[in-house]
Amino acid sequence: MRKFAARLEDDGWDVRYAKLNDPDNAQTLSGELLCHTREHAYSHHIQRLMIIGNFALLAGIDPAQVHEWYLAVYADAFEWVEAPNTIGISQFAEGGIIASKPYVSSANYIDKMSNFCDHCEYGSKTKSGPNACPFNILHWHFIDRHEQRFGNNPRMGNVLGTWRRMDGAKKQTILEDASKILAKLDADEVV
Repeated sequence: MRKFAARLEDDGWDVRYAKLNDPDNAQTLSGELLCHTREHAYSHHIQRLMIIGNFALLAGIDPAQVHEWYLAVYADAFEWVEAPNTIGISQFAEGGIIASKPYVSSANYIDKMSNFCDHCEYGSKTKSGPNACPFNILHWHFIDRHEQRFGNNPRMGNVLGTWRRMDGAKKQTILEDASKILAKLDADEVV
């Protein structure tokens, strides 16, 4: 599994999706939030859950590493709060005891719930191709990867139905795009 935090550059960790000491990465959404976290040791609950946690879950990053990273970087992170929030809600890694469905979303939801997409180079409504937001592509990849697991979950019915009805060629393009994004992450490239 991808490691979310092997070491922050200055503090012995390595964070995927954005190098925290590289100002060129601050223009990406996750890069901006990670730089903000590094500077302030804080980010709003929605930024932690909807952006960083969502991306980590969509990308298949090790939930234990996400939890460890949250504890290390947030000044207000306490184990008794962070464990259920990160492992249970953000990463859906405790088997659905705390949350009845994974907290995953595409860019469309992020765009509706925040202003983070306003100045982004990616299209929040673009589902595939070079201008598609990585959140969109990885969202569908996640749904495909876990289709069997969530097949009987009524809260996942709508999104699974959309995926199942999607044209086969479109699905293939999305999955190929996702493989490219994940390969970039594994190579420590910015997406």
